[in-house]
Amino acid sequence: MRTRFFHILLAVAALSCLGLGAPGGSLAADSAVRVVNGLPQLVVGGREAPASGFYEVYYYPSKGHPIPNQPDYRAPRWVAAMRRVVDTAVSQGVRVVMASIWWGDVDGAAKRPANPAKVYDFAPFDAFMDYARSRGVGVVVKTSLNHFLPGWWLAEQGFPANAGYQEHSRCALCETDAYGTAYGNPSMGSLAVRRDYTPFLSALVARYRTHPALIGWAFGLGPTGEDAYGPNYIVVDAPGGGRGLGRKPMMFTDYSPDFTARFRDWLKRKYGSDAALRRAWNDPGVSLASFRTPPPQELVRDPAAFSREPFPDPAIDRGIDPATVLTAKGMDFYAFRVHARDSDTAYYAGLIKKLDGAHVLLFNARARASARQQPDIDGIFFNPHPLFGRPLFHEVNQFYTILHSVEGIVRQGKLALVAAENSPQRTPVNGRWETPEQINYITALGYSVKSLGGIMGYAVDLLDSGTSDHWLPTWFSGEAKAAERAIAAYKPAPGAGPCDPIRELRRQNRCDAGPSRPEGCGLIDLAYFNYCHTGGECDANGDGTVTPEELAACRGHAPQGAPAAPLVPSGRGKGLSGKPAGKCGDGVCDDFERSKDVCPQDCGATTGQPSGGSSHAPAAPMGASGGGAGLSGKPAGKCGDGVCDDFERSHGVCAQDCGSTTGQPSGGSSYAPAAPMSASGGGGGVSGKPAGKCGDGICDDFERSKGVCPQDCGGTAPGATTP
Repeated sequence: MRTRFFHILLAVAALSCLGLGAPGGSLAADSAVRVVNGLPQLVVGGREAPASGFYEVYYYPSKGHPIPNQPDYRAPRWVAAMRRVVDTAVSQGVRVVMASIWWGDVDGAAKRPANPAKVYDFAPFDAFMDYARSRGVGVVVKTSLNHFLPGWWLAEQGFPANAGYQEHSRCALCETDAYGTAYGNPSMGSLAVRRDYTPFLSALVARYRTHPALIGWAFGLGPTGEDAYGPNYIVVDAPGGGRGLGRKPMMFTDYSPDFTARFRDWLKRKYGSDAALRRAWNDPGVSLASFRTPPPQELVRDPAAFSREPFPDPAIDRGIDPATVLTAKGMDFYAFRVHARDSDTAYYAGLIKKLDGAHVLLFNARARASARQQPDIDGIFFNPHPLFGRPLFHEVNQFYTILHSVEGIVRQGKLALVAAENSPQRTPVNGRWETPEQINYITALGYSVKSLGGIMGYAVDLLDSGTSDHWLPTWFSGEAKAAERAIAAYKPAPGAGPCDPIRELRRQNRCDAGPSRPEGCGLIDLAYFNYCHTGGECDANGDGTVTPEELAACRGHAPQGAPAAPLVPSGRGKGLSGKPAGKCGDGVCDDFERSKDVCPQDCGATTGQPSGGSSHAPAAPMGASGGGAGLSGKPAGKCGDGVCDDFERSHGVCAQDCGSTTGQPSGGSSYAPAAPMSASGGGGGVSGKPAGKCGDGICDDFERSKGVCPQDCGGTAPGATTP
């Protein structure tokens, strides 16, 4: 009896801390954003919410293909699993859970309902909300306009109810790529979709806006509710089962009939006549009356550069200026995609706030500036996948990307919530689901997010207890739970920033170990440069900030998904001290060779921190200097020396040594010019003529295109190369 009474007291204390009042209260506590000491804070019931972070529940309906170790919404196990999440949160000291509820789960009607409210089944979610309230846990109710849609809606569109995509689709309202494949999620900006989805969203808000557990709403757009257009994950096999579509060049969206009609109307408003549109697009055959969205190859300047790249999108934010890679047609397509998403954002955010102005609204939109500026949105959340190792997708500067996003959101006066995934292994190795380095990485990320005024969150799942198949990227292991507690207890000094956690992470994960440092250390470098004010030698323009492009130039190659860096400290041009950099083997230990610790024949066998270099620059030779070691460790020479060395072979340059085989340079950008850009001190320039050495009296193609070596090219600033 005494123990039970003690637990009741704990629950009451937790409720009071969140501002939810005592059990039995009839109304939810209001929530808002309040700026305290220059940082936005979540306030519930007039009190600042605790800094313990939050859980986001990763639950994905099986869509007709039951997943053995995850319950579906209408199964009794679902409520039991949601209760386990609440219990775990309480045991970890976490007082907020973000829980998803999907239109397709709640609306199980076989055909379009005449009165949608009568068919909605909220009972399982009701049970979860009531239990959360009883345990003193506040709930952010999350939904999104993604691909978890009612069967009747899909049937009306001729889309299979249990499929992830449909090739040669006739779905008028589904996001569709240039190959005619529909992805099963609604087209952004569609008025017809709003007509169908609004009754569900309105009923959802009306049902829970007065529930005593509610502290806010969360919403998202796109195939996975993470703001971007498709194809997203639809191209890969699902970890829980399900065959992926596979990747094809230029899978641009949206080519659905609904999107095309709206694009045409937008063009009609912009140009007013066929004649004006034809002039703008330089296409005498285009007509508004018979308009079709142009094929992908007419939208981009260099189709070959988009063999694996998505269409430029501000929701992805890869540092690409769309005007440099898109045609006039492509720029209008880009602008209308932006308009369609912004229109949906304003509509759904406005609807939620109109129905419930007493609670905060969060939007999943990490990179999109327009979402941060939307007055109805109180905070931005996003779901990074921190993995200490080889970067996923284009996240070559992952740590900085996450923290820089938090800074931008906080600066706008909005809450910044990082609902971080984890990267456990599918099965444990030596009893551990994560490596020690991974635990260090996610712990330091949590410390750093908090130091910038963000709120750290953790992805959790509904997988059965004791399951051996952890197919979701969640925080479930004992080590991950210990990291959660450490992050919750961390109290950053006001205004200190994330430098201390980043320094400690580098020490723990041996990122100062020279050539033997782990691959994942590269994910941290840019954050270390900018938050610890180091790496000034990579700050090419001297503005105090090292950009991803400047870091790539310092490393000697362009980042994935970004244009070729404007300044490459390779085997030519000026080195860090301003003196000309030459070629490995010329008898001069120049700045590039010294800073990168390459070319022992010029610099000797001495290793360690090079003079004038950065202790954070990768000590391993980057193979872009024309000297030093190639990928196999053998010396790299000069294009034209008759030896196809590692650099030439891996980067597909120097046909005279390696033959005619070309390819995308390793680590390079597919936005970069298709012509091989030798960074070795030799090889072909943009025009195919040999590139020489800075100071040889010849302003070759490399020097001209990159704007380096004024002693050869003079003071004339060259134009940028055309992607």
